[in-house]
Amino acid sequence: MEKQVLKILMVEDSESDVDLAKIYLEKAGFITEIKNVWTRAQLVEELDNGNWDLILSDYTLPEMNGLEILKVKQDKKPEIPFIVFTGTIGEETAVELLKTGADDYLLKKNLVRLGPAVRQVLQAARDKRERHIALEELQYTESMLSGIADGIEDRLLLLSSSYQIMWANKAAREMDGFPADGPVGKTCHELLFGSSTPCQPPLNSCPLHG
Repeated sequence: MEKQVLKILMVEDSESDVDLAKIYLEKAGFITEIKNVWTRAQLVEELDNGNWDLILSDYTLPEMNGLEILKVKQDKKPEIPFIVFTGTIGEETAVELLKTGADDYLLKKNLVRLGPAVRQVLQAARDKRERHIALEELQYTESMLSGIADGIEDRLLLLSSSYQIMWANKAAREMDGFPADGPVGKTCHELLFGSSTPCQPPLNSCPLHG
């Protein structure tokens, strides 16, 4: 299996801890390129100018704590996965970090978990990007098809199995007698005939017949 190259921004004031993280990540099968920073100014500069796959951050540094580091990251590059890698942390602080946007946290005494944790958050980030791309493509396709359908003079409705109107083209939306907010969300038999039950054949009287 080809090893994955990781560009890591590590917010840490202990060089020995940086070296340990590198050793355990390489044991887990990663090739690491680690940039170590420990001040707010350095962090901001690297977030502005660097291209990072992951941020590993200690919680307690002389100039700032993990929550402050996370908030800077969320403001600058919210899409980068963020793991707190610390000597000790309370449960309330851990919960607050996760609520604020941290992807995971682990203790430095449990370094064997570092590789699996990194692999998991990177996969989650990839899945999120793929969902975002798929959603954008779906929205583009829907917009394009709606534009084509709106240019058709015939009235088109998309109905659910319960006869609820899920979509209508421009000609259908502008039908006489339709409410100003449009037909979507209503059932066609209620809208067209004021009936509480679906229409029964023959449907020659339906304005949308055919």
